[in-house]
Amino acid sequence: HWTLDMRQCVGDASYADVRDVCLFITGGNLLDDNSVLALYVQAGTGTWEYRGCVRNAAPSEVFPTQWPTQSDGSLFPVAQIGIAVEPLADVEGKESTKLGSKETFARRVAFDLFRFMESFQQNVGTSSEFMTVPMNVLG
Repeated sequence: HWTLDMRQCVGDASYADVRDVCLFITGGNLLDDNSVLALYVQAGTGTWEYRGCVRNAAPSEVFPTQWPTQSDGSLFPVAQIGIAVEPLADVEGKESTKLGSKETFARRVAFDLFRFMESFQQNVGTSSEFMTVPMNVLG
């Protein structure tokens, strides 16, 4: 495994400004078909948190760092990024958890958009089956 201390990367800036990380495999089949390069982040002395993986079949991806914060919402003084070669079987469960969180996020965004569009609805004899909104509601 490899680790990168974020203080070395950002200098006087905040590691929180690094919002995304691109992980990629150069060249051909550097990993066997049952292995992945997994990306983790750690803030403070907390646990390493999984963010995603790349493999020969999907050799590049951009991952949000989503840095862990302290209980009061402030940043930890230090943070690291970790890369590890792991068996594909070990990360499949982590991937399904990550996919579930993306689906939950998408559902929340869609519901928020629905509530926003619904706020334009007026009770002037319109059917409850349809919603009437201004044409520029998303513009």
